[in-house]
Amino acid sequence: MLSRPKHIEFADPRISVQIDPIEENVFDITLKTQAPALYTWLTLPDATFSDNFIDLRPEHERTIRMTVPLGMTRLQVQALLKVQSLYNTYQRG
Repeated sequence: MLSRPKHIEFADPRISVQIDPIEENVFDITLKTQAPALYTWLTLPDATFSDNFIDLRPEHERTIRMTVPLGMTRLQVQALLKVQSLYNTYQRG
């Protein structure tokens, strides 16, 4: 990268998310991308993550373990989990 990220026109990374239950309140979140996704992070209220500020590259999936409050279902996780990257932080146009 030869210039600051704010000066680079990034392609939409189209991050895909797979959620796999591990235990009652533990899930593995597998992320894949079709274009580089710099500074990727996950958010979900009251959740903790094994890692939460990563760079994603095409053809290299990353799995993050997430612990959520007891009683939260996979469907609730799917509805509430947000995955964003640097791409989401600036306006294109």
